[in-house]
Amino acid sequence: MESMKCWECLLKHLAGALSYGKEVMTGHGRGAELDHRIDLIGELVNGEHHAELLEHGLFQRLSALRKDLQLRRGNVTPKDLEVIRRLYLETERRSEGAPIEMHHGQPTPIPTEPHRPGRPNAQPPLFQAAELALAEKPYPAYEKNLDIVFGHVDSLEFFRYAMASIRRFLSNYGKIYVLRSEVDLSEFPDVETVGRTPLDFLRNAAVSEDFLWWEPSMALLRPVDAKQSFPSYSPRGMQGMQDAVKTLREDQQHQGTIVAWDHCKPQPVNKAQYLALMDGIETSFPMTVYFSLKKEPPRISDMTVTAMIDRPICCSMKRQLRECSFVTWNQAGFSSLEPLLRERILNHADEQSKG
Repeated sequence: MESMKCWECLLKHLAGALSYGKEVMTGHGRGAELDHRIDLIGELVNGEHHAELLEHGLFQRLSALRKDLQLRRGNVTPKDLEVIRRLYLETERRSEGAPIEMHHGQPTPIPTEPHRPGRPNAQPPLFQAAELALAEKPYPAYEKNLDIVFGHVDSLEFFRYAMASIRRFLSNYGKIYVLRSEVDLSEFPDVETVGRTPLDFLRNAAVSEDFLWWEPSMALLRPVDAKQSFPSYSPRGMQGMQDAVKTLREDQQHQGTIVAWDHCKPQPVNKAQYLALMDGIETSFPMTVYFSLKKEPPRISDMTVTAMIDRPICCSMKRQLRECSFVTWNQAGFSSLEPLLRERILNHADEQSKG
């Protein structure tokens, strides 16, 4: 029994639970070939065995999380991942001899996602967490149509799918602009290519006060109202964000963790705020810098609304593509994604134009 009093073992199981939780959120849940809900629950159970002998407060919170997840049939939310991450960090501090954090004489509470009754054997949609968060605290709807601004277009093929999805699925949008293009976009008479930097364009163009920042490797998979747009962040971070990180670290107003906001989904941007916050800043990650300087709370994870195809499609990605409203991709994932995009978006657009 003494061998179970091991802080390092508890840390190992919490790290494993966090990893499996991310896998479940990205599609490896009920109905997938690799269902990692069992692995997640198992890691939490193993962690409970160690925590029970080490720190009763940690044990109670870990046990409450595990029981709540079982009631929800292992349906993981971003809040669950944050709970596990906080438990890991507190366990790490305790293993180094730090006192447990107290709140009104009691251990600092770590809330778990409340159980919501429903069909116990059903796996809720990936985007249910986003729907619940938006229902509990909705973003205000925009009064006017939102224009669309593409930053840099370097693939005609990608841009065709993005445009076809906008025409099929997006409502309440205005004009469409491209800041810079390396390809001929003459087949899109309703798209204006301006050849300007974002700041220069926003200072001098009659673009809507609020607009959607879109990337060519983004498309819609289901109907979306532009007036109901909301920002979404990436808990996974982004590779190559050094210039954004450097900019934010040098800014005296920005403190704390840097959250990634690029390549998540079409993002709503306020023109006046962008001009005020981004003046003099050049970066390959404008949304990350903009929303960070704006101090936008990271409420809606892209893992709950966007299918990210960065490699050949596997079983977990198939579930994302069935249930998410948005899809993003890179060159490595595009070849396996294209048949689905052609079937859902491009062929439908061709039929509409013929009709």
